[in-house]
Amino acid sequence: VTRGVASTESMKEGTARAKARSNERNWNLCKTTPGMIAASAVCLRWLFSPDPELTPTGAVTNIDWNEEFERYLEYL
Repeated sequence: VTRGVASTESMKEGTARAKARSNERNWNLCKTTPGMIAASAVCLRWLFSPDPELTPTGAVTNIDWNEEFERYLEYL
């Protein structure tokens, strides 16, 4: 979530993590929180939905995205 694709590849290969500027460094993040995971899950689900914009309620799907976030957060 915070370190990017290059970090995932480094973890798989067992090599040192990438030195590039990542969200982790840009935003001075120390850990991944449940809220970050829930927000990422909502964004990913929206990305593959037919909704043209991420609005509180999906224009096409009628999904309440805020409720989805809270549901994911509760699960975590």
